[in-house]
Amino acid sequence: MKRRTIYIFVAIAVACLMLGILAGISINSYSYDVLNGFVTSGDAVHSANLQMEKVIDEKMAYLESDTIGISLETKGKIDSLKMYADKMVAFVYNMRLELVRSIDGEESQAVQEALARPDHYLNAASIARKDEVTATMNYMYNQRNVSILTNELEEYRENILSLVECKNYEDSSAVRDQIGLKMDHVNGRVWGDNLFYNAMLISASVAFDQIVGDVRNAEYEMLKLLLKPSGENQQQ
Repeated sequence: MKRRTIYIFVAIAVACLMLGILAGISINSYSYDVLNGFVTSGDAVHSANLQMEKVIDEKMAYLESDTIGISLETKGKIDSLKMYADKMVAFVYNMRLELVRSIDGEESQAVQEALARPDHYLNAASIARKDEVTATMNYMYNQRNVSILTNELEEYRENILSLVECKNYEDSSAVRDQIGLKMDHVNGRVWGDNLFYNAMLISASVAFDQIVGDVRNAEYEMLKLLLKPSGENQQQ
């Protein structure tokens, strides 16, 4: 039930994000309401991400207890999964921090607040130049950060997929479907373009939160797979 609620929460947040994008495209000067809509969407996605992290952490804590018997091999794989996921989330947050730093400046409120946090999470409401498009495009495309981010996500996906053994191609395909993180073309556009092309700084910020959610969901799905009896890696 917790997981279903989280997914519903994310779906609502993403729907708000898409409405904000459509509203933003239809006007030349981004209004306060449009920009604030992105902030609200980002907050909703971040709250859902925190709920997912809590579910995962509670599961991990239970597995650390003496009341459950899992093999040392499985324990090692679970530890690797957490390491991969935490590293990927840190990479995403740091890339967003560098994006905002490049536009708002080192001494900006958003950057200083993020630097004061251990996880470098950045509060979208504190971003000064929320409607900046040109500089956002420069950082994400001219500096090839969309490609870098895509490569890192693909490496993360392959790393966690390597933690389970599949009996055949069908099993492998089912596992890939279960963990998600598909970076397919949508409406004729590559994955990154659907998130960052011609994006305002605030909408790019929300996209980073969305990516963190995908990373955590993949971690959760892989954790479930690792806890299945040996040889039962098909999607149920």
